[in-house]
Amino acid sequence: MLPDIDLPTSWLGRIFFFISEPIERTFGHRTITHSLLFTLLITACIYAAEKASFVYPHTTSLFLMAYVSHILLDTCTIQGAKMFYPISSRDCVFPYDPRSPYSYRMKSGSRADTILFFFFAVLLIPLYFFASNGFERLIRITQKTPQAALRDYYELSTSHIVFADVDAVNTLTHERINGRFELVGIRDPNTLLFSSGTNVYTLGENPAMDNFMSNSVVCIPGPAARTAVVSVNLAGQMLSSLKNFTSPTGQTRFFGSLEADRRVELPQSFDRFNTISSYGTILKFDHATYDDIQKFSLENVLVIRGQLTIKTITEESPNLPVPKSHFPDPRDDPIKCPIILFGPQIFDNFL
Repeated sequence: MLPDIDLPTSWLGRIFFFISEPIERTFGHRTITHSLLFTLLITACIYAAEKASFVYPHTTSLFLMAYVSHILLDTCTIQGAKMFYPISSRDCVFPYDPRSPYSYRMKSGSRADTILFFFFAVLLIPLYFFASNGFERLIRITQKTPQAALRDYYELSTSHIVFADVDAVNTLTHERINGRFELVGIRDPNTLLFSSGTNVYTLGENPAMDNFMSNSVVCIPGPAARTAVVSVNLAGQMLSSLKNFTSPTGQTRFFGSLEADRRVELPQSFDRFNTISSYGTILKFDHATYDDIQKFSLENVLVIRGQLTIKTITEESPNLPVPKSHFPDPRDDPIKCPIILFGPQIFDNFL
């Protein structure tokens, strides 16, 4: 709309009449504001403002595309546009047929012009969705597979808490879940980890290894967040010392292996992901929280050697919650919760 500020009867010209009227009297319509020279000058000004952080990033490129497209569309009208003003006052038009100079071009304000306007307005809807998500993510949203969601998680988790709209079936009970859950990480290149309540579950396409078999899964970016990762040597300390590393406002998880001062026996379940596993005196932490340590009463376990990687995610916009789904804890029903002792963990750690 900015090029038409040289026309007092235009929408922008009526608002800024004190600018549009002098421009029209001095230069006329579709002259100076439709020229390449003016385009370069105003683009340079916006570029300087962008470099000075007065406007959003990429404002210059977006403005240039919008401004030039307006001028090019004006060349498709009968009047055309003086793109090389003030060097030349010739009207630039497209297309042009010497035998019939006004053919194939429309008149401004005509029915064809109105139809073209609404055509581009409707076209902006899918283009906006495409521009907001990108081509690759658009494909992933269409695929709805764990592998596609995993690639989305890699990209989104660098700056956001990530949720997923999940439609899946429990591989043990064959119960179906459908809702939005928070993703906490990955187990392998084909399996996601999501939380429900205080528990973590695997989501994939392998019924022999995953807690839930995915029918469809699509990642949803949640609130913006920042991630802090530290490595801590816990030799000679109690596991209760990990409470000092938990964030009161964020989500803290532990990764790694420790050797305890005594043999520790923990139940290993098949109905969920085991965030803490025991192998004699060795404790293995994988996406564990301090609540998991308290659940197994491990606070007073003394660490002989070993270090943990501690990952804390803190929301930058805590006032923008994303609704999550929960399903009942299957431990309430022993038939749906087979437990074994000292069962081997059949997957590797992934951070």
